Amino acid sequence: MVMNREQATDAVQELLRVHAEERKRMDEIHAAMQPWTAAQAAEKFGLLGTKVGRSRQIEIAKSSQTNYLPLILDVFSQALKVDNYYTGSAT
Repeated sequence: MVMNREQATDAVQELLRVHAEERKRMDEIHAAMQPWTAAQAAEKFGLLGTKVGRSRQIEIAKSSQTNYLPLILDVFSQALKVDNYYTGSAT
């Protein structure tokens, strides 16, 4: 398949458009996989106005984060690897 300059430009623009849409989704997934920063933990637990014991409360909030997404991805990928590996019948 031979492309002229205009077709090549259109193809590249389409690829860049698709990449931009995918990048938004991938950035959200990436952010979900990262542990909270102190500012994120404080915001999620409403600790922004608290003065006394704030740093300890933020540390507790950060340690309370449980990220299940890596576990789900690992289990799902393991299930894909062993699916139909051994079958009950020798057919």
